[in-house]
Amino acid sequence: MTPRLQKLALRYVDFLMRRYPWVLLAGLLCSGLGAWSASHFEVKTDFAELLPQDEPSIKDLERAKARVGGLSNMIVAVSSDDPSANRRAIDDLVARLNRLGPQYLRFLKYDINQEKAFYEKWKHLFADLVDLEQIHERLAKKIRYERIKNNPVLNLDLDGEPLEPVEFDLGDIRAKYEKKTSSYQRYVDGYFTGEEGRLWVILVYPPGSSAGVEFGKRLLARVRQAAAEVCSDRKVFLSEDLETLIRDGCKKKYHPSMEVGFTGGIVNAIVEQEAIIQDIVLVTSICVLLNLLVIFIYFRSLRSVPIIGIALGVGTVCTFGISIFIVKNLNTATAFLASIIVGNGINFGLIQLARLYEELRAGKPLREALAAAIAFTLQATATAALAASIAYGSLIITNFRGFNGFGYMGGLGMILCWLSAFTVQPALIILFERIFPWRARHQEKGPRHGFFVAPLGRFVTRHGVSLHVIGVLLAVGSAILAIPYLKDPFEYNFNNLRNQASRKSGPWALIRRVDPIFPRRLDPSFILADRLDQVPLIAAELNRNNSMGPHMGLFVEIHTLYSFLPAEQDKKLRVLAKIRRQLSDSTLSWLSDEERADVEKYRPPEDLRAMTLADLPESITRMYTELDGRKGLIVLLYPRDDRSVYDGRFLIELSDASRTVRLPDGEVIHSAGVGTVFADMIKAIQRDGPRAVAASFLGVILMVALLYRSLRFVLLIVSAMVFGVIWMLGATALVGEKLNFLNFIALPITFGIGIDYSVNNLTRYRIEGPGSIQRVLENTGGAVFLCSLTTIIGYSSLLIADNRALVSFGLLANLGEVTTLAAALLLMPALITIIERRKERKKALLENNSTL
Repeated sequence: MTPRLQKLALRYVDFLMRRYPWVLLAGLLCSGLGAWSASHFEVKTDFAELLPQDEPSIKDLERAKARVGGLSNMIVAVSSDDPSANRRAIDDLVARLNRLGPQYLRFLKYDINQEKAFYEKWKHLFADLVDLEQIHERLAKKIRYERIKNNPVLNLDLDGEPLEPVEFDLGDIRAKYEKKTSSYQRYVDGYFTGEEGRLWVILVYPPGSSAGVEFGKRLLARVRQAAAEVCSDRKVFLSEDLETLIRDGCKKKYHPSMEVGFTGGIVNAIVEQEAIIQDIVLVTSICVLLNLLVIFIYFRSLRSVPIIGIALGVGTVCTFGISIFIVKNLNTATAFLASIIVGNGINFGLIQLARLYEELRAGKPLREALAAAIAFTLQATATAALAASIAYGSLIITNFRGFNGFGYMGGLGMILCWLSAFTVQPALIILFERIFPWRARHQEKGPRHGFFVAPLGRFVTRHGVSLHVIGVLLAVGSAILAIPYLKDPFEYNFNNLRNQASRKSGPWALIRRVDPIFPRRLDPSFILADRLDQVPLIAAELNRNNSMGPHMGLFVEIHTLYSFLPAEQDKKLRVLAKIRRQLSDSTLSWLSDEERADVEKYRPPEDLRAMTLADLPESITRMYTELDGRKGLIVLLYPRDDRSVYDGRFLIELSDASRTVRLPDGEVIHSAGVGTVFADMIKAIQRDGPRAVAASFLGVILMVALLYRSLRFVLLIVSAMVFGVIWMLGATALVGEKLNFLNFIALPITFGIGIDYSVNNLTRYRIEGPGSIQRVLENTGGAVFLCSLTTIIGYSSLLIADNRALVSFGLLANLGEVTTLAAALLLMPALITIIERRKERKKALLENNSTL
């Protein structure tokens, strides 16, 4: 510490002693404005929020939403042991839901009766041409036989023997089409039913222009209100207990075992957001409480808790208040930054307060003690704050919003928490001194820095070489584990990144019961053509890729509106005309009553004609209708059912197979859907992650080099950081934790954390001089240990979250914290001890030589 810095520190403390109320008032005002601003944050849990808006999949998705609107639905499920009671409830709910109005409802889908009537009317054209020809041929043989049989003259073959009887049997053809329609025949009365009639569902499709969780909440409230009115037979207000009205009313009105539930993409998105918000409150509360408890236990001073806690709160709240103008919304990655900023940002105030107690124990008055604490800790904490800010800031250079949002807020948080520690915290110290003057007995109750690390300091100075060898061996072992791990480090199972408890109950449990009702997925990907003439070309190209090559069999169905038109209609109409002539009244008179009834089913009506798109019922066409009323430009892609849409590798395959379709004339059409978003998210992590790690590493090294300008000190700090990160990678590989969009962030910020502890120890060592490493560990090392403990608490609070991505981040960040702390408290002091002893031996050797 230079005399000039000491003088500036004294002048700054004198200013604070005169103006501390204004400093505190400014801090209070900033906190109030920050809290008001931060209250406008909206938490968006959709994975699409993690990608930049100019990402191809996001742009395609937004264009698709502009044409077809929202892509999710809501499912109302009714279950009881009485199918007839279920039908009454469904009919009543449908009648009430249809009155929701166009602001909430586009259409309902609860049965297939329109489709059944449609297929029954046009069933002749939906038969395969080969089957129609078989019917025609079998009829011809039967008619010939009947004519000969009814003509005594012809009723003999050439040898005079009676002709062999010809049976008219269409059992094989009938079985074929019964098998095709079997999945629909299981529906009770044509309604969407499952579990042998115990489960009935209604699909609620909102207006195409409506999307987002907030709209979903309003829609769910209106649907629940409608269900409550149906079950209670009265007008119901949203402020009433809807859940109780639905539960008790439906049991009383319809059946004692009846239950009404709500699920689907819209409801699941709401549940996901609510679970994350609950995690935010729980994690942040536990983090703050445990950190304050640790501060009290360590300093054994009640005033230490509000001094550090209030200053830290100002920095954290202001961070969120300013960040809303940068990141706009919180996503799955940034929603939990409060606990992380608290865990990391608390370090600056801790180091300063620990030094203050040390100066007070030395007998200095508060003015000189506070000035010394500020002067001594200024460079180290500023370096640590800058290093952490650079580590966070390295994420800003990426395009992945899950990274750069975290970088903006984390980097800003470190700077603001440091500023608060050197403005608000000293002002609070002075305020408490005015209210509760420092006393000698209080001064002696300061923290005993050596309590945690005094034995460690003695151990390091005695066994420096052994510790260094062990550190190198651990690094070699970690590298051996990390090399194969880094060949495939990423998490591809997206189920491991979502909320777990909510997926095992409520809407998620209900959707698993509902899914088997439908023969295909309710959330297909899709491609939007620009013109009708492109649609068959797109379908043909997709079908070609699906039938051969690397993408064979990825889709079970590729549907367009034209898919509902029978193929080869002209040929079929010619065969059907022949069948109609064969089945004249005179011909039918030759058949038995049973045969006549069977054949009549295949008799084409006189007015049968070629079907067009205009003949399709609305229940089919509305899935292919855009917001402006255009029909037929949508191509739906249904992935195979035996692989999960939360399987990242499968999503990448689907994306590669359907992302772009090149038409014969060279035009390129893009697909849209959740699959391409997930695939792009994985690719963004693979692309941007290494870039952020490299930027963090180089930025931290450059900063240390510029600030210390001593090759020896820079190498000491960097070596400790590198060893800590290598150990971290080895530990990560050992526990088998995969990298994802959130825990990847732990890698670049570990560089900043790793620098923090080494910088504080090394700065104190430079002040104390050679031979002081044990004393440094006993004093600054204790504060460093406490800083690490509070950071570990911040990370560990994430381990109790329900969201698995957060748990994985907490685990990986803790591994980095422990390994970098070990490098700062063990490896770097061991290296310093080895260097000092080598110098001592050289000096002794030179002295001996000079004596000789």
